[in-house]
Amino acid sequence: MAIEIYINGAKIDAVLDTERTAGDIFKSITQECEAHHAAVIGVAVDNKPIPADRIDAVSAAPLECISRVDFTTVTKDDVKTLLAAYEQEFSRLASEIETIPVLLQSGKDKAASEIIQSFADIASRFCQSVSLTVLFDDMYQTRSIDGMSVNDFFASFSSILTEFASALAVKDTVMIGDLAEYEIKPRIDTICSMIRSVSE
Repeated sequence: MAIEIYINGAKIDAVLDTERTAGDIFKSITQECEAHHAAVIGVAVDNKPIPADRIDAVSAAPLECISRVDFTTVTKDDVKTLLAAYEQEFSRLASEIETIPVLLQSGKDKAASEIIQSFADIASRFCQSVSLTVLFDDMYQTRSIDGMSVNDFFASFSSILTEFASALAVKDTVMIGDLAEYEIKPRIDTICSMIRSVSE
C-alpha cells in the first residue's frame, strides 16, 4: 500500500526504498530537514497527532499499517523571521513604557494599563517562541540575554516588574518613571540585542 507523506500540508513525492517502519520514515525526513536547515516539530500518523512521548512506540509500526504521515517543520529562517518581529514589538514597547508617567498624570490610566498588558503578552509569547532556537545548535548557543538563560533573565526581570506594578497601583509617577527609564527600558534593549545576535 502506498504511503502518502505531507510536509506542512503539502504532499511530497517520496520513494521508499529501504524504509520498513514508521520510524524509518521519521528518520529519513528528519535527516532531510537537517540538510536544509529545518527541523521537525510535529508528526501525525493517519491524521492522528503523535505526542513526543509516543514517538518511540509508534516508530515500530510497520509501513503496511500506515497510509499517511504528516510532518510539521520549521526552518532556521522561519525562526529568525519570527524573532525579528519580536524585536520590533519590544522596541515599540521600550518607547511606550517611558510615556506611562505622563499618561497617568494626564488621567489616561487605561492607556497606561494597555501598555503593561501588551508587554506581558509579548514577553509570554516571546519566551515560547525563543524555545525554537534549541532546534538549531548555532542559534541556541547565542540566545543568552545579558549572560543569562532566557528563563533566568525573565525570572530576574519579574522582580522589577513586580515593583513597577506596585508603583502603578499607587500611581507613584516618580518611581514609575525611574523604573521605566533605568530598569525596564535597558532590559528591553538587551532583549533586542539578543534577538539581533540570534538572527544574524
